[in-house]
Amino acid sequence: MKRSKKIVAIAFAPLLLLALLEILPHSLAKNPAPRPEKRRALLVGISKYEGALFPKLEYPPNDVARLAELLRSPEYGFTVTLLTDDSPQKPTRENILKAIQKVLIDDAEPGDVSLFYFSGHGSSVKNSLSDESDHRDETIVPMDAVRPVTNRAEFKDIRDKEIAEIFDRAVDKGVKLTAIFDSCHSGSIARGEEQTKEIEEADFDINLAPTEAQKIKPEDRGALIITAAEDYQQASGGTYQLNGHEAKYSHLTAELLQTLYEAPADRLSANDLFRRITARLTAAGRTQTPTLAADTQRLDEDIFGEPVKPAGKLRVPVTANNENRLVLAAGVADGLVDGAELYRIDPASGKASPLQVKIVVKHAGLSLSEFEVVRGDGRATPADAHIAVGDIFEQSSWVMKREPNLTVWIPPARLREAELIKTAAALPRTGTAKLGRSIDLPPSMELRKELDANFKTDFPSVAVTTNRDAATYILSGRYKPETGKIEYAWILRSQLDPGIKGSKNSPVRSLPPLTDWVSGDAAKTTAGELKTLALKLGKISGWLKLRSPIDVGSAEFPYRLEIRERTGTARKVLEFGQPMYKDKDYEFVLVADPSKLKNNGVILTEFSVYVMEIDSTGAGHNLGFTERNGGMENFSAENPPQQIVLSGDNGDTVRMGEPYGTEIFVLLVTDRPLLNAGLLEFDGVRGQSLTGRGAFDPLDDLLQQAGVKTTARGNLTSPDTWAVQQLIMTSKDAEPKTTVRNN
Repeated sequence: MKRSKKIVAIAFAPLLLLALLEILPHSLAKNPAPRPEKRRALLVGISKYEGALFPKLEYPPNDVARLAELLRSPEYGFTVTLLTDDSPQKPTRENILKAIQKVLIDDAEPGDVSLFYFSGHGSSVKNSLSDESDHRDETIVPMDAVRPVTNRAEFKDIRDKEIAEIFDRAVDKGVKLTAIFDSCHSGSIARGEEQTKEIEEADFDINLAPTEAQKIKPEDRGALIITAAEDYQQASGGTYQLNGHEAKYSHLTAELLQTLYEAPADRLSANDLFRRITARLTAAGRTQTPTLAADTQRLDEDIFGEPVKPAGKLRVPVTANNENRLVLAAGVADGLVDGAELYRIDPASGKASPLQVKIVVKHAGLSLSEFEVVRGDGRATPADAHIAVGDIFEQSSWVMKREPNLTVWIPPARLREAELIKTAAALPRTGTAKLGRSIDLPPSMELRKELDANFKTDFPSVAVTTNRDAATYILSGRYKPETGKIEYAWILRSQLDPGIKGSKNSPVRSLPPLTDWVSGDAAKTTAGELKTLALKLGKISGWLKLRSPIDVGSAEFPYRLEIRERTGTARKVLEFGQPMYKDKDYEFVLVADPSKLKNNGVILTEFSVYVMEIDSTGAGHNLGFTERNGGMENFSAENPPQQIVLSGDNGDTVRMGEPYGTEIFVLLVTDRPLLNAGLLEFDGVRGQSLTGRGAFDPLDDLLQQAGVKTTARGNLTSPDTWAVQQLIMTSKDAEPKTTVRNN
């Protein structure tokens, strides 16, 4: 069904304040200046439990190792304490509680930064006196926990109420507290492959009313708390490649680390960091929904409670490693990636040095990076560049690390097509009538051969994995008795695997649950159509994962996109995942952070603003291009507008139409119009064919490579003057009516 949505064209050339400050990250100096505050982290990771009913977890040791590695790097400067299976002090209930008190509270002074991290099993316990609506207290499970539990003395879990009370002591002391819980049911705490961190709930009634101290929420008083899942959901993990280490990691922790590898923590507000993590999780089809709790001020600070710094251009000094080889004193912890280009500058003037030298990062480590000289000017060649310790290089182009947007799994083929059809026809009818007979059939040997040939071509946006549990989508077949044929579709793995809980309850599912069913007389044709559908799914995931050199709501671009429900003169800002109804009017508005809305003296006079919608079928819609109010001359550099209305000011509001479901809105801000705005228009996975490629432009090229065929190798380079923001919502037919009861 075609889209019946009335949406007004959106494009603009508003004032943009671009203050690209030239700063030096902490890790760049040989002896970095001491931080005014001390930073401490307590990381708890439990893989092996004493209780026989607790399954071993593969993720926590790897989670803790990679997070500790990052926190100890010069960029972050944390003193890290570990409680793990292998630490001298084991992560028992008593030791965890003691360590929280000592490391994060007693040893800290006002203004210090304290981080608590937990990776392990989560559970809950019945509490008839709980102040939660389900009368259960969520828990983290220490190493010495047991099941079954029959009395309080046997109960070793640490309840959310206990944790909140301890955290409040840190807040009372003036400590900047951050807590991350990567466990099941962690949403109210202030998981083979896809192995759950959930264990048996304790159903005896602990019957403990919360104390007055336990009723106080630390997140309302300055603490920041991130959890892996809602309190009704499971959390789990999978295989990731993190900074050169391929292993099994928890999903939340892996996406947190990958986000911090893309941009250092002090360049992102906690809100923006969380949005990036959530976008990555939903782009991968994860069913768990992470939560973020903090007050407004803390959400605007970085994850550790520090002011967010302007992005600026990265400046890096040359140093020597342990082998006395010249390296750059920065790495992925500073946002540096393989393929980044840098020029030598004169530190006194801040300009390019008289003897220009260009280098390219060959291998970006965590805090040190290998490089090679690629060319100088006429007076400097790679052979006589004369690079020395202390030379300063400035990054000249923004680079996005290439990674597959989507991972799919194709079952092995064991029967030829005629044999497979005969076998499928003899199977009993299963599932609903819509699904046909015997869903989840493998491909025939003929189809598998053609699929292998199709995916041997270079499609970096889609990776075929041999591990079913590592895939986002599964190729699944069904037999249709009416035609006597087998047809195939890509199905979100969470829709096929009943063991992955939370998918039905998840408020937002940002990827289509399945594609069109494809069948044909020729295996070659069927394989080609399935490849096209996979690329379209990769495009959707690519837009969700897309990152930009400038952040919305930053000093460089102080505006961010808001969607507002309008009722008469009233306006209500919609939060992540909230429904948008067909009978409601919605406005799209750019709203500035007042603290960053000021004239910094550097203004790009023309900026184009695009808003794209990706509907529940995966189709992309450019919401238009219109210049309003004559452009820049209506705005004063000394008094820029607090908000810029993109739609809704003249009655041209947005109304939702079919198809209903997940709605992904993407804000794209560039310093020049896109040469190929058709990149924002594409068919869905229930649609027709891929759109063609248009004129070449570096930014267009990067956007195009978000989900289509390319033969490019390495990372993606683009101009550093654009920003992107994703909003994930849902659309529905009509708002449910509220029933009023008379007492």
